[in-house]
Amino acid sequence: MGTEKLRRVSLREIYRCIVLDDRGKRVGVVEDVLFHPTEPCAIGYSVKPKRIGHVLKRPIRYLALDATDLTDEGEVQATLRKDAWNKRAQKQFAFEWDDSVIWYGQHIHTRSGQHLGRLSDALFSLEDGSVGAIEVTDGSLSDVTLGKRTIPVHLIERFDLDDMYAIVVADEASLSKYQGGLAVFAAHMTDKVQHAAKTVIETAPIVAKAAPKVAGQIAKAAPGATGRWVGTMKKSLKDAYNEGLNEK
Repeated sequence: MGTEKLRRVSLREIYRCIVLDDRGKRVGVVEDVLFHPTEPCAIGYSVKPKRIGHVLKRPIRYLALDATDLTDEGEVQATLRKDAWNKRAQKQFAFEWDDSVIWYGQHIHTRSGQHLGRLSDALFSLEDGSVGAIEVTDGSLSDVTLGKRTIPVHLIERFDLDDMYAIVVADEASLSKYQGGLAVFAAHMTDKVQHAAKTVIETAPIVAKAAPKVAGQIAKAAPGATGRWVGTMKKSLKDAYNEGLNEK
């Protein structure tokens, strides 16, 4: 496409967007963005159709990315009639729609096997589907305290269907810095509050370590024993927190 700048959108932007046919009629909403079975490239959308009489479900439809455009109102519109959809659109691929992959929520591993987290968002081109960058989450606690990692496109390698069943990135991706979380706010705080924020950030792994132990205690609690397991959870969290401090 020469030097033309690609229009990129995120998965979060496109999810649940209204889908129009080539005549501008609403036919459903985007259910998922579908990616190539192995390459870092979006190829289309699974579309959840409108229910018949708002009651009866219709089967999921598949819409090829290269037969769509994004309207000024943020709606995904098919640019072809029949060739944009389902098996007719599938003819351009060397695989079937069922072989495509949903990247959202997938595990992310380095080439050497280190687990970095799960994909929470990704930028992709509306023109050719190429991935621009991916956002990685380590879990809600880590997101709040440390933020999320952003891995640039040059470190994204492929989707591994055979061994890891995960998005594979270069080993250097493990060095990607966290962005957001409490670290952002710490830069604008007084020295005293900065110290408090720094303590929370440094002890996040300790709290994360406590989570499995806490979850185990909750699972053992009898139904309705809310007061008891809340007390048990607090004690377990405190114990695991102290254990972590002693290990530092």
